[in-house]
Amino acid sequence: MTLLGRWATEAEQAGFASVGVFDRLVYQNIDPLTALAAAAAATTRIELVSTIVNVSWRHNPLLLAKQLWSVDQLSGGRLRAGLGMGGWPADYEASGVALAGRGKAFDDALAAMQGFWLQVGRPPTILLGGTVGASLRRAVAQPSAGWVSPLFDLAVLQDGASEVERAWNAAAREGRPRIATGRYFSLGPGAAGTADEYI
Repeated sequence: MTLLGRWATEAEQAGFASVGVFDRLVYQNIDPLTALAAAAAATTRIELVSTIVNVSWRHNPLLLAKQLWSVDQLSGGRLRAGLGMGGWPADYEASGVALAGRGKAFDDALAAMQGFWLQVGRPPTILLGGTVGASLRRAVAQPSAGWVSPLFDLAVLQDGASEVERAWNAAAREGRPRIATGRYFSLGPGAAGTADEYI
């Protein structure tokens, strides 16, 4: 089993409710959907969360929709797909996509993805990310089940969650929005030292 698979297994055995990944293009990280598929193969219960998968600089929303659906199918419906636009200019530059107009591009991609999911049956659970007003309001619209806060400080999480909940109630949506964010943990021998080095 890969190190990533062992890490996901240990997290599940330790009682964590979810494991998550982030998405960058110009960075030394494993592709988030590949990482979540590896975690799905190594676990049986834990939720698989992306915080977030950047949609706007990917050129084919139908391919992304199928990849997300595939991870959800492989995991038995455990994917919680946080989707957003991302805020790293280097990722946009490397992919040849302009930062300008990304809101409309994101909306168009999300509509295409939703069309794909309607054709194949059960869609993955979608959470939408972002910190500006338009992103927070978008998190209330279908097909979103809630909002993903960026991995910033507690105030960003609290303020964003409050605004999303107000918009959710104003839209008369049933239940409550799912609010998610990410935090880093170190597991196994030497975990405390590893965490100190990372911070």
